[in-house]
Amino acid sequence: TGSTGSTGSTGSTGSTGSTGSTESTGSTGSTGSTGSTESTESTGSIVPVSMDPWLIDTWTLQDNNITFRADFTFFMFLEKVPASGSWDVDQTKNPWWIDLHITSRGTFNVPGLYSHGTNSVGFKVLYLAIPISGVTDLSNTTVRPITLTDAFQFIGSKIST
Repeated sequence: TGSTGSTGSTGSTGSTGSTGSTESTGSTGSTGSTGSTESTESTGSIVPVSMDPWLIDTWTLQDNNITFRADFTFFMFLEKVPASGSWDVDQTKNPWWIDLHITSRGTFNVPGLYSHGTNSVGFKVLYLAIPISGVTDLSNTTVRPITLTDAFQFIGSKIST
């Protein structure tokens, strides 16, 4: 299940819908991104052409965090379980797709959905819907969520003005 509490945010009541956009009280809404990806429908895998630069950050939610790097690698500590590997996105889908390819504890894929925006105090917000059991139970049988309804709300860096 997702959580909407977050460290570093004040006055944000981020909500998500199934359209891939975000709405937050006092926020600037969903931020566009550059780059594109291609999706391979038959396998459900994503072949990155470029990236969503908004994701390149360290994201925090209480005791959980995930760092996305520009070289398509990530490290996460989620529900007290560390994991690392590679990531890719498909922004042609609605809502946007993200795949976390975990290689630090076996090899398996955690499919998810994401969206992003800015909260009322100027911090980046990442809405990430992933099947948590895929990370904590090392399961390769997880299914991509179909909405962002129960997405985790991670807080990233402050937007410079």
